[in-house]
Amino acid sequence: MPSPALDKRGQPDYAFYVKDNLLDKDKYRKSISSIFSMIKLASEIPFGKDGFKGIILSKFGQGSFLKGLPGGQQFEANRIFEEELSKFLRLVDKKLDVRMSIYSLQDPTMMEPEFEKAFVGDIIASALDGYLIVNAWDPTSAPGNGNDEDPTFDGAMGKGSGILVTQSAWLNKKLRTKEALVAI
Repeated sequence: MPSPALDKRGQPDYAFYVKDNLLDKDKYRKSISSIFSMIKLASEIPFGKDGFKGIILSKFGQGSFLKGLPGGQQFEANRIFEEELSKFLRLVDKKLDVRMSIYSLQDPTMMEPEFEKAFVGDIIASALDGYLIVNAWDPTSAPGNGNDEDPTFDGAMGKGSGILVTQSAWLNKKLRTKEALVAI
């Protein structure tokens, strides 16, 4: 999911969400709420014969994406995320197994109290078939960031999937042709 990238003042999102070193909480909440709405809608799309079995969430946009904000403003962004996550969990289909992905144990705040089960470590290696995996994406970067050279969740997504090719087709005229469409 494209998340507000507030890691540097030079990011295009920064001027939209931050004024006088203060996070515009209303704009930020609307964005996070919209992302959760998109996840809910995506989870309702028919997938296979039985639909999705579950959702694996990350704390999209809550780590590195907030590094450009002053500390107190990072806390505000995290609080907004937690409130919107709580709303999402009340609205999403209760038959879905919703888990949090903890890519690195270096950040103990990644584990939410409402999640008894979590995926820890390499999500690509441990994910189950039929699960919708959600990750943050800076829409101004290459999908997968550094891929093999990137030890983050973004890198794992890049090196464990075809996301760089499927999300970068606009870079290559051949990839935009019907003949280039193949199952991955």
